[in-house]
Amino acid sequence: MKNILLSSSIVLAFACYSQMNGELDQSFNPALTTTGSIIVQDDGKILLGNGPNRLNADGSLDATYAQMSMAATQLIKDGTGVYGFGYGAHHYNASGNIDTPSSLITSHYGIGASIDNGRVKSAVKLPNGKIFVVGDFDYIYHNSGSFAKNRIMVYDATLGYDGSILNNIGSGFNDVAMWVDADTINEKVYVVGRFTSYNGNPANGICRLNYDGTFDATFNSGTGFPVTSSIYPKYVHVMSDGRVLVSGDPYFTTTYNGTSFNLTIMLNNDGTHNTTFQPPFPGVGNVYDLEELSNNRMIIASHDGTGGDLTFINSITGAQINGLPSGFGTLNNISNTYINNITKVEEGVYLLGGNFDTFSGEAKTNLVKVSICDRYVDPAGLITFNNDVLSSTITGSSYEWTAVDPTDSYNLTLTNNTSSTFTPTEPGFYYLTITDGPCVFESYYDLTNLGVNSIENLSFSLAPNPAKEQVTINNLIIGSTLHVTDMTGKVVLEEVVSTSEMNLDLNKLKNGIYFVQVTTNSTITGSKKLAITK
Repeated sequence: MKNILLSSSIVLAFACYSQMNGELDQSFNPALTTTGSIIVQDDGKILLGNGPNRLNADGSLDATYAQMSMAATQLIKDGTGVYGFGYGAHHYNASGNIDTPSSLITSHYGIGASIDNGRVKSAVKLPNGKIFVVGDFDYIYHNSGSFAKNRIMVYDATLGYDGSILNNIGSGFNDVAMWVDADTINEKVYVVGRFTSYNGNPANGICRLNYDGTFDATFNSGTGFPVTSSIYPKYVHVMSDGRVLVSGDPYFTTTYNGTSFNLTIMLNNDGTHNTTFQPPFPGVGNVYDLEELSNNRMIIASHDGTGGDLTFINSITGAQINGLPSGFGTLNNISNTYINNITKVEEGVYLLGGNFDTFSGEAKTNLVKVSICDRYVDPAGLITFNNDVLSSTITGSSYEWTAVDPTDSYNLTLTNNTSSTFTPTEPGFYYLTITDGPCVFESYYDLTNLGVNSIENLSFSLAPNPAKEQVTINNLIIGSTLHVTDMTGKVVLEEVVSTSEMNLDLNKLKNGIYFVQVTTNSTITGSKKLAITK
């Protein structure tokens, strides 16, 4: 054991990384699946679109629910049940039965169409209780008959109609509206689709509406998207800061107001292109759904033309963030494979829905439950050193400290190393691994310069430090051997000292922390830390 003085000498903290894991919940075996909406109730039960239907938290069928077959793909939760939109428009109570006011019901109720496959594509409920629905329908039913409403309808909380809003909608969209999302801070509604006008106002693929259904001309999209019969925007999401993400399909390589982009684009809330957001598309794919996380991160469900995928993205720059295991997502075993729904169950647990038969290399159909670390911990703040004690304030289910001897290049044997605090007894690089469910956080602290001890001969010097391409070492003993080792103790450079001053070429070494050691007759006579930053 080397004796050291744990004093106020210089120590350095170095951050490694935060790691996010993805793992399938094998105990979740859904009795039913969906390609529509997914809602997790406060009691953990799961509402599925296409019915609506309801599962227990483990995926088994909830026998207390009516389990309807109303093709209600778009679900919106409210205080007493759920709204369902598809080929119709209804409200379902807590038991799954229709409780739409009888005074409003005719033989048909809600959405209709004189065009093929007319139905609701997307719906959003506003804080004022109004519900915007969009799709490819061209009329709606009510107790007094049917109304021509082209691809947009606004309901109140009772699924009744507001005459003033009906007038504001006017002729609606001239072609299919694919997706709607609301900016509740600025009280606006965004719609994207194959249309080129809204109530007579030019709107190529995207428009912004006021809460009362009127066209908002202050959102200046210019020439918008060059809409064709097969290429047009299909998804819109209003970010928490008011920016607007728009995406299409695997072939959505096009322009916005004259600017070229691939698959996904971010707009400012005035309609201009947000050029800071530059995602690495193609490769990640277009966006079907997303979940914003802390620290400018988000999870996106996407499709790159070969299969569905799940990816971490920086929400400001669009850069991909490492974290999920390789191969985590769907495979293209069936036609048109995708993930189109990310629904949070609880911290670190998500439901993923879509159209797939294989997920993460296993046979899974359309609905899975996965563990994904959605916490963020700044690695630089993971470990502190005070009063000779290393500690962490980060919550975790387990802690493990390990260390590397800075001169002998072997792992130190540590005892009492499984709590959030650790008292070191000799110098080294001390690593902490915190596990908390699917989250694994790692960082290390440099205690190689603690106190004055016999293991480090300070007679030789090296500069610059940090170094880039070359480092100069002075006051060497001719005939000794110079070793450079990495953090694992592996020798990466070795030279016999022929002069008292030597220049080491570092071009073949990667960025990181290394140790420069001088040995004489196989005995280490000096050791210094070297940082390489290119």
